[in-house]
Formats: sequence, C-alpha cells, structure tokens
Amino acid sequence: MDTSRFHGNIQLIQSVLDRFSKEDTLSFFHEIGIWPKEKNGYYYPNSGQAVSVVEAFNHELNRLHVPVYLEQEVLDLFPDKYGFRIKTVQTSYTCRNVIVASGLLAASKLGSDGSMFSVIKELGHRFVPVLPALCGFYAKGIPFSKVAGVRCDANLTLKIDGDTAATEHGELQLTDYGISGIPVFQISGPAVRALYEKKTVAVAIDFLPEISSEMLCTEFALRMERSKTEEKADRLLSGLLNQKLIPVLLKYAGIHPNEMLENITSERMERLSAGIHDCQVTLEKVRDFEFAQVSAQKKLTRRHWSHDYYPVCILPVKFLMWMEFVVVIICNGHGQAAMLQERPRRKKQGSQSQERDRNDSDTAVKNALIS
Repeated sequence: MDTSRFHGNIQLIQSVLDRFSKEDTLSFFHEIGIWPKEKNGYYYPNSGQAVSVVEAFNHELNRLHVPVYLEQEVLDLFPDKYGFRIKTVQTSYTCRNVIVASGLLAASKLGSDGSMFSVIKELGHRFVPVLPALCGFYAKGIPFSKVAGVRCDANLTLKIDGDTAATEHGELQLTDYGISGIPVFQISGPAVRALYEKKTVAVAIDFLPEISSEMLCTEFALRMERSKTEEKADRLLSGLLNQKLIPVLLKYAGIHPNEMLENITSERMERLSAGIHDCQVTLEKVRDFEFAQVSAQKKLTRRHWSHDYYPVCILPVKFLMWMEFVVVIICNGHGQAAMLQERPRRKKQGSQSQERDRNDSDTAVKNALIS
C-alpha cells in the first residue's frame, strides 16, 4: 500500500502509513474478530457483510468500556481551562482534545448535514468549497437510456481540458443518467473539482480492455468469413458485449445495426474497434450529495490554543475510529459513537487542590471523538 492509492494531503497520508501499515490494519481487524478476505486488491470481511465490521467495533468499544451516547446534537464547542467544553442539547462535556469527524454534506440521513460548520468556523477554522464525491455523473455522448443497467469491466481514462488526468479499471455501471461504479468513484475527486472550475471533463471508455484493437479486427474478419450473406452488422459483436451495448456502439461507429454484414468494409471495422476501445462521453455534472458517499475538498487545518497541550484538529476524514486512547466519544447525529460524561466536581480551595482537580480531569477524559 502506498500513497498512489490515496487522494488528498500526500504528506499526511504517508505519515499515517509509516506508523500504521497495511499489515497493522489487517492484524487489528483480525484481533477484533474480522477475518479479512482479499478480492481484486480490496479487503472485505470473510462474511461478505459490512455489518460484521460494525459489530466488531461495537464489541471492541464494550471491551474497552467506552460508553456510547447517541443523538447528541452539538450546539457549541469552545476552549476552557481544562481543554475544551462541548455543549449539546442534553448536557455538556469537558475534554483535553477534540477530534471532529462529523462529515460534511454527504449522507445527511446519517447526520452529515453541515450542522457542525458554524461550530467549527467559530474555532477559527475555514472550509474550501465542499463538493460531492464517490458518486456517479450525468453524462452525454451515447444514448444512456438504452444501456441503463449494463455492468461491464472497462478501462476509464479521465480527460480534463483534453489532458489525461487519471485512469482506472473496474466494473462500470451504465445508468439512465450517465456513468457510475467503482472506477467512476475512483476518478470522481479530480472530475468533480474540474467541473466546479468550469473545465471540460470527458471520460474515454474502453469496453474491451482485454482484447487489443488488432485482435478485435482479426476477430471481425473471421466472423465475416464465416457469416452468411443475409447476416447483419450486429453479428460482429455478438457474444463479445452486452446485447444492449451492441446497437449503441455500432451507431457510435456509424454502422446501423440492421446493415448487411457483407457491406461492412475493413476501414469501418477498424472504426468500430476504435469506438469500442475509445468511446468518449462528456461529463455534464456530478450527482448531488444525496447520492454521494463522501465529500471532496475537505481541508485539513490545525490551530493551537493558548493552552500548552490542547490542540483541536479537524481531520480530512468522514469517519474515524481511534480505539487505544479514546475514553469518551459523542455522536452528533444519527451515527454510532460514544462519550463519557464528566462528573460534576466540588470547587476546591488551594493550589494543590486545583492541581489535583486538573490532573483528575486529564486522567478521566483524554479525548473526545465527535462523529
């Protein structure tokens, strides 16, 4: 695993990978009850169910005696003499450090509705434009309504103002509005930013990445030799591509599906091969936050307060689980999280009592995770 598989602040990502490698990650999940299974370069729980990961985290929280408090809407967050005070609708909490991982605008039903923006800004942090990512795109270039529902392995090349910006391989999903699927999600970051900046964004789709143009033209020639005189042009692609794709790609290459096969010249077959390997579609706009899995362009900022060791850090991640040092966690919204409420203390007199009070606070509450 290296930084080429990630987007964002490369230096930050590298520092994390240096301290917590892929092997460390797999070992951690194995320890908490997840048997990792590799598939196409990705790791999944052996059960094949995402709920297994949620259950494993819940068991680990219980093992570490981390209480869980849900539906804690955060109203305010500000520094005090003990670190930070977090006010919610129900009560307030005190902690030494705060990690805000409340999400931005994606998946608002889970609480990422932007309600923390004003609270974070009051702390002196700023936001760059918040954009949806890991989502599909509205596109034009082929009649998508006729190929909706088709899934196929494909190579995608993202082009911004004519220049290649990224390439991905995976299962492409064609929809009635455009394109989606894992390889589309992988290129969504730079594509979204380019659309926001009013640049021309296109994707070149290779529908047969395992078959070269030369091999495909040879196959066309063999089919021409074996064909009967009354056969039509769609015979060239039968068995190679999804039935819905065949007439669309033939028309893309200027060949009518009902045209007689004997009329297709070698030059037109080469044009068909080129269209299959380089089908250009233009991205018009990204689907909105309702359909996005994450937000793009989240900015890492850090501001240290006058306290010697009380930083607050806004992390560029949507969700965060930090098990070793987390003593308290709050949930701002509908997700699962936890926080240990600080018990009220009597006011003590004298410098020694005040110092003990502060040490008690530091020991009882070390971190708060807002998720």
